[in-house]
Amino acid sequence: MKFLFSLVFCIVVSIQSFPQNSFANKNHPLSGTFGVSLEGGATYTFSDFKKDGFNIYGRVLLEYIFRATQVGAIGLRGYSGGGYLTGSDGASGSRPELDKLKTQIFIFGGGVEYLFTFSKFFVPYIYGGAALLYFDPNDDNGNRLTRNASNTYSRTELVINGELGMRLLASEKISVNLGVNINSVQSDNLDDVIAGTNNDFFLAGFGGITFYFGGTKDSDGDGVNDNKDACPETPFGLAVDQYGCAVDNDNDGVPDYLDRCKNTPANINVDEYGCPIDTDLDGVPDYLDICAKTPPNISVNEGGCPLDTDNDGIPDYIDNCSDTPAGTEVDEWGCPIKKVQADLPEATSFTLTGGVNFAIAKSDLLPQAITELDKILSVMVEHPETRWVINGHTDNTGAYTFNKQLSYERASSV
Repeated sequence: MKFLFSLVFCIVVSIQSFPQNSFANKNHPLSGTFGVSLEGGATYTFSDFKKDGFNIYGRVLLEYIFRATQVGAIGLRGYSGGGYLTGSDGASGSRPELDKLKTQIFIFGGGVEYLFTFSKFFVPYIYGGAALLYFDPNDDNGNRLTRNASNTYSRTELVINGELGMRLLASEKISVNLGVNINSVQSDNLDDVIAGTNNDFFLAGFGGITFYFGGTKDSDGDGVNDNKDACPETPFGLAVDQYGCAVDNDNDGVPDYLDRCKNTPANINVDEYGCPIDTDLDGVPDYLDICAKTPPNISVNEGGCPLDTDNDGIPDYIDNCSDTPAGTEVDEWGCPIKKVQADLPEATSFTLTGGVNFAIAKSDLLPQAITELDKILSVMVEHPETRWVINGHTDNTGAYTFNKQLSYERASSV
């Protein structure tokens, strides 16, 4: 019995140290189910006979496993079973006349179990409980042994039992079971012999099958029942939100487990990998890209615009003069514009005198003025880039107002 308790303690400690993050907030595979089990195996008796032996054993179990979303679930179990216990090679020195023991047993009990979760398919468990055991010690010929025949003791005894086992889930509704239990009888009458200081007990090892009914339907095992799960096919082991969908912390529509850019700002268009769209593939996402149509394979600055090393307004990839000095006016290829300075003739001013070119006190040009104007015209034709200023003047003879008007009219005539 001490061995069983030590084994249970070691299992509990090891399971508590097992990483539980993968199962937190996930429905236990057997959460909320009723189970019916059929199991068979063998008993091994520890009695006062010199040689302990194996014999057959079988049982039927009914259980309910409470709803759970953690690494373990608690269940209640009731069961009944039966089989045989045997011993041979004679009893202890106090009963030398006894050679063999064979007693039929029936057992009815119940208790509490705790089912762990290592995966969706592997469910180890521990169990503890009590049972009422009926036993009838006989010899090999079916005759009741001496003390049994004289009704020296009751043929029913309280049994304290513990169990270790595992369930391998073949589906949501069926599991294959393996286990071993220890049954400590609260007297030394199991073999009809009282000897030594220890009570009799026996082990039972078994295998079987369990059928499950009901339960919490959670197809993807994410801890959200199917009737509330908006994403019923979430891959196993992913963190999900209250609706059963994979967590998407930046709310870009791409769940974190697929999202390569997990901190995308709100309301930004993203691609299938959760990264902001970059239409021109320059490495600067569209929402930051000032030049969203940059040609392929062009180096850009942090604003997504082609580099312009000399800051002349012409990007480097089309700039034929990439070292233009600052402030220089350039053409469409980024090269300085060459300015042509024309040589003007020495005579750049002409004067038409009033007495020769205009009638006295009038603005009409006299014939000889045409010759002077032709000189000006030839210069203007030869140098179209030049600009000319025409001024009209009079002497101080006459009234001021009249002279001012006459100056204007003579300039207009020219």
